[in-house]
Amino acid sequence: AYAVGAEIHDTIMMAKILNNIGSIWYNRLDFEKARSFYEKSLRLREPIRDSVGILSSLGNIAMIYEEEKKYQKALEIHRMILESQYSKSHPIDIITSTINIGNLELKLKNEKSALQWFEKGLVLSDSLKRFFYTTQISQSLARYYYSVGDYKKAFGYQQQLIALNDSILQESSRLNAQELEARFQNRENEKEIALLNEKNKVTDLEKTNAELELRQKNNTLWLIGALGVCGLLLAMLLFY
Repeated sequence: AYAVGAEIHDTIMMAKILNNIGSIWYNRLDFEKARSFYEKSLRLREPIRDSVGILSSLGNIAMIYEEEKKYQKALEIHRMILESQYSKSHPIDIITSTINIGNLELKLKNEKSALQWFEKGLVLSDSLKRFFYTTQISQSLARYYYSVGDYKKAFGYQQQLIALNDSILQESSRLNAQELEARFQNRENEKEIALLNEKNKVTDLEKTNAELELRQKNNTLWLIGALGVCGLLLAMLLFY
């Protein structure tokens, strides 16, 4: 596939393939090879200004550094990603970056900075009603307060996390129930339509049979009439 992309000069295809190969090595925990392919993908994307692809490659490289516990390098990349997201006004991506930066600051023992990033992400997530991200931030805040020894707040955020997860689960269950009900109703409607079609077929058949029977009766009457006329003509010839 990479050779095909090179042959037709499809740089984006080549970059995606390199990125995918990097992900394969990442899943095999060979972070050195994974980073090598992510960086190759990045080098292809930069000259053509593939902004989405560039951020994807940078995020993957930062993920490798984090796995290697090179938190400062990972943090620098995530700050770079966030600057790009601010310029493009992508609020959901900004929330993700605030979580990533906050978690890295916490790993670097920069607790005050970590808290500021978590709070920024929480405000944005709540304003957009993105509860999935709110759960992630609540989890990070629980870890933060636990790390600084404020176990009461850590417990509070942990309880909030449980409540949010229950709410999301209930909403998911409600949507699933609605989907099941809609599918059941559609199936019942399909059965009714099929039954009506069968009834219509029977009605059409009965109508066709009635028309055929009437036609046969008319033909019989016409034949009897014709025979009668022929008999009358024959009698007249015989007697006259």
